[in-house]
Amino acid sequence: MWLTRGAGRCLHALHAAAAAGDAGAIQGLLDTAGAPGAAALLRAVDGSGRTPLWLAAAGGHAAAVRLLLERGADRHAAAADGSLPISCAARQGHASVVQALVEGRHCGGRTAWHCCARTGDATSARALLSEASWVAAQPVDSKEDGGATALMVAAAAGQLDVLALLLGAGASLDAIDDDGWTALHYAASHYSPGAVQALIRAGADVNAAAGFNHIDDCDVEARVTPLHLAARYTDVEVLRLLIDSGASVSQTALSGRTAIDYAARSCCLESIRLLLARGADALVAADRGRAVAEAVVHGRKGDGAAALLLVRSGAATPGRNVMRKCVYVHCGYDDDFDEDEEYDDPPHVRDLVADCLGKLGEWLARPLREDACARAGLQQLVVGAAAAGRRAQREERAAEEAAERTAGLRAEAAALEARIAQAEARLASLPLCACRKGRGRRARVSRGTQQPRRRSRSPAGGRASQPP
Repeated sequence: MWLTRGAGRCLHALHAAAAAGDAGAIQGLLDTAGAPGAAALLRAVDGSGRTPLWLAAAGGHAAAVRLLLERGADRHAAAADGSLPISCAARQGHASVVQALVEGRHCGGRTAWHCCARTGDATSARALLSEASWVAAQPVDSKEDGGATALMVAAAAGQLDVLALLLGAGASLDAIDDDGWTALHYAASHYSPGAVQALIRAGADVNAAAGFNHIDDCDVEARVTPLHLAARYTDVEVLRLLIDSGASVSQTALSGRTAIDYAARSCCLESIRLLLARGADALVAADRGRAVAEAVVHGRKGDGAAALLLVRSGAATPGRNVMRKCVYVHCGYDDDFDEDEEYDDPPHVRDLVADCLGKLGEWLARPLREDACARAGLQQLVVGAAAAGRRAQREERAAEEAAERTAGLRAEAAALEARIAQAEARLASLPLCACRKGRGRRARVSRGTQQPRRRSRSPAGGRASQPP
């Protein structure tokens, strides 16, 4: 980069101030240069290709590093030898500088691994992993407040590049936080299908049961699996991944709930359909209506589609006590509620139970009315079809009768033709002479009767003699 003599002196001064960690001098030099000039100074390198940030990090000056980062310095700008500022800081054990280099807006108070995992800074994570001394001092399974490891944070955030780096570095799949969650629990509850798949391929236990979980703000649960969390919080894609990898649909939490109960809470129709198709239909048929009650209590402001889907798929409908237990749990009361005992319900619980039972009755009545209307329309179609069938039968019988009459007439005509032929044959067989003699006799008789006799006179004038 071409620089004027004054700019060159300023550049040398900025590098010197960064190497010395003089935050005041750094601030003054950048302010004097103005915005465009300050940006150029932050990118400028010395003879070894080192930026001011690199020099401040190498010197272990955390305040100077933070100031340079705030003014826009590139934390990933490498020196001529390929080393990053964070690599140099980690190699020399400058933990505060490493922390400053990886901290983002939401990373305060976390380790460098957690910050890389949350922000997806795979470059910094790779640089840290390359420094054996840093890894030995700061293991990748280090925990933050709450017991979460960097692998859990990456799984929840869906930062697949950092997740792969941590798995490659030997991050534990079985590590648990203070609530007993594994990295797979985090991925399943935060809709991270890519992280779920990566963890399963790495060997994560799909049926791992957490010792203690907060499923909802008002519900504390134990022995919850990743499938339970996926059914409650995410969608069908994560559920399918877990089930296809061997997650048990029938595995119960401490309260006896299964994945279909948590899917009913979420009122996700696709998840409910998938679980029903994978074996949960037998569970809901024998759960005394718990799944339907969960769908009603948590979806009472909706259209009841989840509850109706369960009922139409063979799920049992809940009685009052089953509905009461779901309401008690929903309101934050102890999950040890005994359905067979009578309690003096608080007014808000009593009102909510009545509202939920009324909603369920309304939802169940609606399809019955729709079915009744459909049945009436179908009956009309059946009546019309029957009438058309009868007309067709009458027309068919008339056609058959006409065909029978036509066939009879044809038979009679054929018989008549046969008789005529026989008569002609008999006539033709009569002797020809007998016919002629008969005709000659009739002719003579005819002539004798038609012509009167004539009298003849004798030549003597007397009467002629009569022939004998």
